[in-house]
Amino acid sequence: MALWTQTVQHILLHALSGTVFNSYSENDLSGVTERKAARLEVGMSEGGPLIIRPQFAPLALRRRFKWLGELRFFDAFFQVGIKPRWVRILDHEGALLRSVQATRWGGFDSWH
Repeated sequence: MALWTQTVQHILLHALSGTVFNSYSENDLSGVTERKAARLEVGMSEGGPLIIRPQFAPLALRRRFKWLGELRFFDAFFQVGIKPRWVRILDHEGALLRSVQATRWGGFDSWH
């Protein structure tokens, strides 16, 4: 538990994309952000950005596992054939926390 708690303190964004490893008619981008990250703008290979608003875990879970209060979670779906290219991480006032380029698999990692 202590290791996970220390790891949580350093996460800004961790996300995985299902664009490579599925055979469904849709893809997804799911992950976790720090508490300050209220909005994600994901640049896609086609069309405009995908807007994601990460959510807090349910209150009962946050009360049981205090470290969950430091995180927000998300899962967003998009059309097959389109891939995430970059993400802008914004706070609740719209200020840019960081921009991150996608990995070759379409995921994202950003740490403090």
